[in-house]
Amino acid sequence: MMLVTLLVLSLAASIECLSSYGCYGDVTTFDTPVITCGNVGYTTSCGVPAVEKNVEINVAVLKRYRSQIIHAARKLCVDPTILGAMISLESGAGTRLLNGWNRERTRYGLMQIYSRNYPVGGAWDSTENLLQGGTILTTYVTTLRNRRPGLTWQQYWRDGICAYQAGIPSILSYHGSDFCGTYGRFADKVVVAAKYLKRSRVFNSCC
Repeated sequence: MMLVTLLVLSLAASIECLSSYGCYGDVTTFDTPVITCGNVGYTTSCGVPAVEKNVEINVAVLKRYRSQIIHAARKLCVDPTILGAMISLESGAGTRLLNGWNRERTRYGLMQIYSRNYPVGGAWDSTENLLQGGTILTTYVTTLRNRRPGLTWQQYWRDGICAYQAGIPSILSYHGSDFCGTYGRFADKVVVAAKYLKRSRVFNSCC
């Protein structure tokens, strides 16, 4: 009887863990963006394979921050793969930072919060800093949804990610193209990276 009870409790905890990431759509239902390579075609240095390879390289470092990412994801009710994808692409999972700052000292933390728009808080690799970055991101997404009801979660995420990366404090309306500034196709790359992390089950189990 005790064994059955423990199994039921374990299953309930697993269901609770998985369902806690359901407030902003299901990453697995997002379309994989087409990232063109001109006349060259897809290679390991271009297109979707290049994005996936870059994330694969960062996975070992990402796992160092796994507990912080999952904790922040639970608090925000967002899929941890999106936070992981942002961290991988924004800061190379922290490997491109100096004391938490980018080279120009305009962005701070694993998610590279724009310091000119937000007073950054917490150590650069802390849960507090991740929560701040994640809150800024999900606020963009939520505001877009409130302003433009009826679009898909993928559309809201694309615009929210672009506004976050470009450091734009005012919310932009979705218009079907990626306007992510100097990085180019950044929102597309985040979706590709998140789907890769989901398939790789990096953040699957509870902690």
